[in-house]
Amino acid sequence: MHIKNTIQDFVNKFKMNDLNMGEIVYTDDENEISFPVNLNGEIRFFYSHLILNDHPTFDGAFFIQIVESQELKKCYQAGEFKMIRLGTMIM
Repeated sequence: MHIKNTIQDFVNKFKMNDLNMGEIVYTDDENEISFPVNLNGEIRFFYSHLILNDHPTFDGAFFIQIVESQELKKCYQAGEFKMIRLGTMIM
C-alpha cells in the first residue's frame, strides 16, 4: 500500500475511536514546517502531511502516543526515539 493511502487509513482509524485523545488531520498539501531533526522518506511524508494537535494518543486496551514534530529533537537527544519498520512505519 502506498504511504499516502496508509497514512489516510491511519487517520481514519484514529477518528473512529472516541477513546482517542488529541487530533490528527491529513492534508494533501505539504505542511510548511521546519523539522528540528533531519527527516526523509516515509517519516518525512508522515509529518509533512499530518496536522497533529494536543498530543494525539490512541487509547483502549493499549495506547500509543504520536510524537509531534516539535518534540522530535528532544526525544532523539534523550534516546527515546525508535522506529521499527515492518512493511509500514510504526512509531
